[in-house]
Parts: sequence; structure tokens; C-alpha cells
Amino acid sequence: MWRMDDHYTTSSHRLNNLPRAPSDYVKSESCFVSCEPDEEGLAHTAAVLGEDRIIFASDYPHGDCDFPHSVTKIRNRGDLPESLKEKILWKNPARLYGIS
Repeated sequence: MWRMDDHYTTSSHRLNNLPRAPSDYVKSESCFVSCEPDEEGLAHTAAVLGEDRIIFASDYPHGDCDFPHSVTKIRNRGDLPESLKEKILWKNPARLYGIS
């Protein structure tokens, strides 16, 4: 996001034709990012992007996944607050897909 915003404000590329900074679009309600259960930068991503835009990448089974333990793996992380884990695993995907 930082790099796109930098181009938006300092270059003559097409990005300067956008009505808003690129980071505004990424942080909007229409943009979600997915995460794997062991991504080291997840807490930082939540701090920069916001906790309400991250969902769990549960596209298993495939070769490099930790099926069937991937949810347990993210649940056991000590570096993430329980409230963020709940958002990533349920609240954010439910909002994205309109599940009540």
C-alpha cells in the first residue's frame, strides 16, 4: 500500500488519476486479504490494514497445507489476540459472504 500511495502522490503514472489514494481502496469494505495460519507478519498486517479485512485461507487440501490442523494452528498462536483470531476465522468471512 505504501508503494502504491507513493506512486499516487509522486509520479506521473496513471495512479494519479484515481480519485482516492490506493490505500483507501485496499482499506475499504470491498477489499479482503487472506492469510495462512503461520504467516509471521500477520499481526503487523492487521495493525496496518485493520483487523476487519483479513480472512483465513482455507483452500485445502493441497500439497503445502497443514490439513487438518490449520485452524488449530492459528488458534494456538500466542502473538495474536483472541479477538483477532475470531475475526479472521469467522466474523470477517461471515461478513464477506453475508452469513449471519
